Amino acid sequence: MHAVHFALDWIVNGDAIAQAVICVAILLLVRDGLALRFRLAHSPAAVSFPPISILKPVHGDEPEAVTAFRSYCTQEYPGPYEVLFIFEDAAQPLHRVALALVDEFPALVRCLLSGPPDDPLVNGKSHNLAAGAAVAQFEWLLVSDSDTIADPATLSRLVAPLADQRVRAVAATPRVTSAPGIPARLERLLVNVVMAPFEYAAAQVRGAHGLWGTLLLIHRDCVLAAGGFAALGHHLTEDIALEDALNKQGYRGALVRQPVDVQCAAMS
Repeated sequence: MHAVHFALDWIVNGDAIAQAVICVAILLLVRDGLALRFRLAHSPAAVSFPPISILKPVHGDEPEAVTAFRSYCTQEYPGPYEVLFIFEDAAQPLHRVALALVDEFPALVRCLLSGPPDDPLVNGKSHNLAAGAAVAQFEWLLVSDSDTIADPATLSRLVAPLADQRVRAVAATPRVTSAPGIPARLERLLVNVVMAPFEYAAAQVRGAHGLWGTLLLIHRDCVLAAGGFAALGHHLTEDIALEDALNKQGYRGALVRQPVDVQCAAMS
């Protein structure tokens, strides 16, 4: 009992730095509790399966590229979908990997060359997305970073929140599973330990509205209303700009409870 009184007295009257550390620790425990509650809550199953065009902008090299690319070609999805790999030019190192998938899945996969961007202020990813969206068959567009690996139920999981007619975008947070080198490991720490848990905790408190550009399903009309991918490419954080545009249209986004695996490349 004396020890409890001593601890309480130290917390109230002790060193300010120690008190600050305790407050941070308590806040982190609350955050992790909220995040865990969000992750473990029940997710409703999909009731409809709209056609989806998967847009995969690719630049440079990626670890486990064959596995990552192929995971989107073998989805257990009841509805129709297509996969579009978009490169700036054929000299890109993973262009041959995409061409092999075109040969293996000719009715499902296409490979596009976007060419150099006309506007130097548009980032390369948005430039490739704009080129892919221009020829995509379907109205629902899945923006998928080239370093993500999808499990077979990924598409079905992403369309489940669309049962709510107000939802016009659904995202998954990244979970970095491979990170070679110290810089990549620091990014894994930032994403997995800091950013994602705060997003889950916020989703538990205010609703799962946040958008992440790593894996993002969105209706074409909402992208066009925001000015298109090229216009969004002028923003440093285009996913935040897209979320703002979505809210102005009277719609909202949704966040699935399971993250998507990311194979982080080595960084300088």
